[in-house]
Amino acid sequence: MLVKTEALILKTTKFRETSLIVKAYTQSHGVLSFIVNGVRTAKKTNKAVLFQPLNYLDIIVYYKENKGLLHLKEYKFNMLYQEIPFNIVKSSLAILMLEVVEHIVKEEEENDELYDFLKNAFVTLDLEKGNIANYHLYFLASLTSFIGINAQGKYSEKTPYFNMNEGRFSASSKNFNYLQGRMCENFSLLVQKTTISINKAERKALLDIFLSYYKIHIDDFRQIKSVEVLETVLG
Repeated sequence: MLVKTEALILKTTKFRETSLIVKAYTQSHGVLSFIVNGVRTAKKTNKAVLFQPLNYLDIIVYYKENKGLLHLKEYKFNMLYQEIPFNIVKSSLAILMLEVVEHIVKEEEENDELYDFLKNAFVTLDLEKGNIANYHLYFLASLTSFIGINAQGKYSEKTPYFNMNEGRFSASSKNFNYLQGRMCENFSLLVQKTTISINKAERKALLDIFLSYYKIHIDDFRQIKSVEVLETVLG
């Protein structure tokens, strides 16, 4: 059957001489993969550009449940970014965010809340005029709520530790992998979407903490390769 939906392009792989295999997160059916034929010829180079990772497209796909590779009937830009392609800081942040998303969305399952959150996150980053050095940290903190691994409780004098394995703030640090002190407090503030003031070393440490937390709670969560590039760009 034909399905019309929005799609966030996650990953694109060259296939044969003129085609692409594209992995996308769609609004209607979650993760889908499809083959796009004949878009890498000299005459159609511009069409291949549509399938760059991070792009949002409107697509019409020949959908069949549990079929590995689908085929597209139509496709066009849903929107165009204004700054992400031309701003190295924004593009580096977006690439890291997308790489995390690609690792966590795996099923052909509709999730409007997650889809809307992701689109809003990328659009907001594109349009943001203020300080964005911590944008990825707030993104990772907020994303936990949409994938069922959100932290329970918050940092306080009575609960000054965060149990990484159980995902909760605790009064005791015994017998578990935990955060404490300033890192624990900043982790809590990020989860609560509260403004934090951190330096370069703290930003790096918090990113490592979030990625470690994801690895603990998400099966097959792989190493994020874009971390090193982002840290170089942020300085």
